[in-house]
Amino acid sequence: MSEAVMVTPTYEAEIVTGAEALYAEIIQKYPNREEAKDAAFDRLLNIYNSDPSTLPPEVDQYLATNPSAERADQAKFFKAEALYKQQNYPRAAPIFAELRASASAQQQTSALP
Repeated sequence: MSEAVMVTPTYEAEIVTGAEALYAEIIQKYPNREEAKDAAFDRLLNIYNSDPSTLPPEVDQYLATNPSAERADQAKFFKAEALYKQQNYPRAAPIFAELRASASAQQQTSALP
């Protein structure tokens, strides 16, 4: 039998910090490559999973880089979820509404012949 690995808060924080450093390095070294775009998005996902309270300004910064529509919508969803979890409903609601409208527009466009 294999032994269970205990993940302590300190170990988890070290993993998050290491991932942040790796994402920053990729973004800095290869700013014009697809890998940098992927690293920037993965960084948001990492923040969303580790400390969503810090996510809203990070999403705004990410959106300023003009990501693809799909990634932009995903980032906005992360932001809305983070705000919702913080019970900041007045800021979360318009983002959810925008995403709902975007999804409806995409469905209508995909239904065209």
